[in-house]
Formats: sequence, structure tokens, C-alpha cells
Amino acid sequence: MTAVSRPLAILALIASCLFFGVNFPLIKALLQAQAEVSGHDLIWITTQNLAVRFALAAAVLAPVVLLLLRRWPQRRDWEQGGIIAAAAGSGLVLQLGALNYTGASTVGFLTQFYVVIVPLVTVVLARRLPPRALVGCILLVLAGVALLAGVSPGNLRLGTGEAMALAASCLFTVHILALEAPRYAGNSGLQVTWVMFAGIALLTGVAAMLSGPGLAAVPGLYGTPGILGLQLVLVVVSTILPFFLMNHFQKRVSAAEAGVIYCSEAVFAAVSSLFLPALLAAPLGIAYANELATPGMLVGGGLILAGCILVQFVPASGYSAAKRL
Repeated sequence: MTAVSRPLAILALIASCLFFGVNFPLIKALLQAQAEVSGHDLIWITTQNLAVRFALAAAVLAPVVLLLLRRWPQRRDWEQGGIIAAAAGSGLVLQLGALNYTGASTVGFLTQFYVVIVPLVTVVLARRLPPRALVGCILLVLAGVALLAGVSPGNLRLGTGEAMALAASCLFTVHILALEAPRYAGNSGLQVTWVMFAGIALLTGVAAMLSGPGLAAVPGLYGTPGILGLQLVLVVVSTILPFFLMNHFQKRVSAAEAGVIYCSEAVFAAVSSLFLPALLAAPLGIAYANELATPGMLVGGGLILAGCILVQFVPASGYSAAKRL
């Protein structure tokens, strides 16, 4: 396999954040439309949506894996993909479930806390402090996310939704660290991504089967062209593309640096929320207004982008817990 340069890997991770960011208004519109069509509990709707989306993604990716690599995943592909599936799948359920208990801005802010958790874990594992340049980047993006989300110490409290969002952030940390582990350095990002998709589909499928109306009610949620079409867009744009880029390219940077880069997702989510909701509302038959640009959004987005740009100048050999994983 041709070696990938670090700058190219960083650009690929930023591209994955673009796709992840666009996912926020898309998935919010889809879940709202399915809730209004069915009247079912939003948590069950969220779970079945993840099951369907990742099952379709696994089905699409399977022939690609076989045609390009001509072999099924090996033992370590299954091992790494299984760890990521359990962590990311549970994290997604918690993240989306948290929206039922607290505001989207708070969930978005607390979910990004992996930018702090990853370096803290690395401090313990590597037994050394992070470079000052990396600390500066972390502080920049953390301040930016707080401004972007409109979160301040005065409006934060540790309720059910906040606890779920923090738990999701911890699980996403496991995903990020699993991609740094040296024992998986030779794994195929494509095969690991397929295993991940299949694992999340299984995890959320069982959860959907055992809760709410069960799997029998799922087909009725996709009876309109708008809902089905949007789900197919999510399969490609918000699932296959970003997770492959993340799983394939992150190994070229340290987990702590990747955590900084992933915060750019919040910028892309904010920008896409300025125009996508109104475009989606009419085809889906829902009330979903565009968000308005605010000074906090502009300044916060600028700080996040500054952190993502500056992290490229952290020494490539910099700060990693890889030897301990």
C-alpha cells in the first residue's frame, strides 16, 4: 500500500468532518419526519434508523471489499472493527438519545470533549505531558466549540442528557484510540470499516427489535420517497464516506491531534444548518427552519479552524500513546 503523507491524512480527516457535520441537519430532519409519520417514541426511531443505515452501508461496502481486496477481513480486522463498532455504535445511540433530554448545542459541546479526554488518556499511557503547541490547539478548539454552541458555565448542569453526551464522548475516545493502536497498523481501513458497519447494524438492530414496536414496524417508516431518499443519502454521505476516511487515514496522525481536527465537525454542522433545514422541510413535509448566523458562531468557528490549521505544525513525531495501546 502506498504511504500516505501526514498533510494528506489531515485533509482527509477534515473532509470526513465535513461529511459528519452535514449529517446533523440531515439526521434531525429525517428523525423528525419519521416521528411525525409514525408517532413512535423518538429513542426507538433513532435506534432503528441507525440499524437500517449501517445495515445498508455494510451491504453496499461488502462487494467493494471483495472486489478490491479479494479477501474477507482477517482476525485483527474483526478485532479492531468489533471494538470500534461497540464504542461508536453505543456512542451514537447515547449522543442522539441525549437530544431528548437537553439542547442540541449542549450535546454538541459535550460530545466534543474527546478533544480533552484523548490527551488526558495519553498523559496516563505515555507518562508525559503534551507539547505546548498541542495544548494551545486544544484550548483554541474547546473555546471555539463553546462559543459555537452558545454554552457557558452558567447554563451547564449535569442532568441525564449531559451525562449521556459525556458518556458518548468517552466512547468516541475509544474509537479514536483504537485507530492509533500499533497492533492494528497493518489492518485495511476498508475492511475495518465494513466490520464496524456490520457490528453497529447488529447492535442497534437487536436494540430496535427488543424495544418499542420492534422490527416489524420499520418498513412503515420508509414509505415515502422523501424519507427513503434521505436515508440513502445518509448511507453514502454521512456513513460510508466519513467513516472510511476516518478509519483509513487517522493512523497517520496521533490520536490527540485527530481529536483537535475532529472538532471542525462542529463548524461544518453549524454552516450546513444555515441553509439545509429549509431545503429539507418541504420534501419531507415538516417544519424545520434554518438557523441564523451569530457572532458566537463566527468567532467560535474561526477559533476551531485556527486550531485545526495550527495542529498541522505540531511535530509529526509529537505526542502519542501508541506504544502503550
